[in-house]
Amino acid sequence: MSEPEYPRSEPEILPPERKSRPFRSGWDDARRAGPESFRIYVGRISPFQMTLYGVLAVLVIAAILFVFASILAVVIPALALLVAGGFIAAYLRRWLRWRS
Repeated sequence: MSEPEYPRSEPEILPPERKSRPFRSGWDDARRAGPESFRIYVGRISPFQMTLYGVLAVLVIAAILFVFASILAVVIPALALLVAGGFIAAYLRRWLRWRS
């Protein structure tokens, strides 16, 4: 059995690049780095932004609840009409059978 072949030299570890220019867009760096790597820059959220996001969330939830309530306002009477129609049809069927 032959011995495993080891690398002839160790890989060189390169430090990350330090850029002196201010941040413009991470998109240029991501395209240069290749399609497999992307940099994501996350900023801090101020209290004003957090308040705006909260108000937006409340408005979205209120709109969804309004849509559901509107749907129920149409569906419940329609179901009541169908049930009432079923009762009337059953009564008329019995009444017509009795008459004949």
